[in-house]
Amino acid sequence: MPSLSIPTRRRFVQSGDVRLHVVEAGPTDGDPVILLHGFPEFWYGWRQQIPALVEAGYRVVVPDQRGYHRSDAPPEISAYDLPALVNDVRAVIASTGSDRAYVIGHDWGAAVAWALAAWHPEAVRRLAILNVPHLDVFRRTLRSSPAQLLRSVYILLFQIPRLPEWLLSRADHVLLTRLLTASGRRDTFAAEDLEVYRSAWRRPGRLRGMLNWYRAAARRAVSGASRTHRPADARSLGRPRRRPVGVDGPSQRRSLPRRSPGDDRPRHPLGAARRPGPGEPPSSGAPGRVTAKGPYRRSGSRAGVQPDPVSERRMPSSRRCPPSKVCRVTSIS
Repeated sequence: MPSLSIPTRRRFVQSGDVRLHVVEAGPTDGDPVILLHGFPEFWYGWRQQIPALVEAGYRVVVPDQRGYHRSDAPPEISAYDLPALVNDVRAVIASTGSDRAYVIGHDWGAAVAWALAAWHPEAVRRLAILNVPHLDVFRRTLRSSPAQLLRSVYILLFQIPRLPEWLLSRADHVLLTRLLTASGRRDTFAAEDLEVYRSAWRRPGRLRGMLNWYRAAARRAVSGASRTHRPADARSLGRPRRRPVGVDGPSQRRSLPRRSPGDDRPRHPLGAARRPGPGEPPSSGAPGRVTAKGPYRRSGSRAGVQPDPVSERRMPSSRRCPPSKVCRVTSIS
């Protein structure tokens, strides 16, 4: 695996019956920042952001979430229910010796981060969400927007047993490889980067584990658990410092509308967010302009992170972002 430009430490964290692989960098006495990846990523997807955060003085902690890479991949779908995923992050935070941490999530990692902040706000010092709306917003839009439902039809395909695993593993994971390269800029992935991803996908049971996130979410929605144990409304999480506007351009194909059709309720604080599709690595948009220069900067001490005074910073999404458009990150105090 290609090495980063800074030293890293690797360890394992126990979360119930699951052992999580964690990559860490930066000073051990620094404020912990937890980076949560999405599908079909693992810790390596944050490789462009880790050095910049370390340079800013943070202790950067990047787990492979359950089902991915070197973390355990339980075969049971129920093992990927949202409360279990949230408890994984709590275990990672506790392993740093801190009671709380800065949490940054993208794609599925963002969904987990939303739930963590809602259910366990005491564990989150500040929350940053990349390109994913609050879960209530996405849920309402799926019910009210046939266009959004059509764009999310791949989730239905992932519910079929064994077939998605077979399709995604064909020809040494050519579909997943194309998903990565098509969703990013031309120079995002070197040949050695793609081989790193393929080696992670080849691990026994990992494709099933990755897809079980979608299967567990579907069962949760059908069973009604999402209504009885749901993340709080975003208003309870604090006022966002940045409004997420997603990414515009010819490659944007899975965007939420700015307001669900017929929704006359007050606009959700994050209602303009646009939901990314699968396979959007956070380091593949404009990484040199993302964490290295924002969305946060050091305020002179480790007392806390302050929003970058420059309001328009490009977001680490693999969606192509035309020069005339700006992709922002949401920060919630």
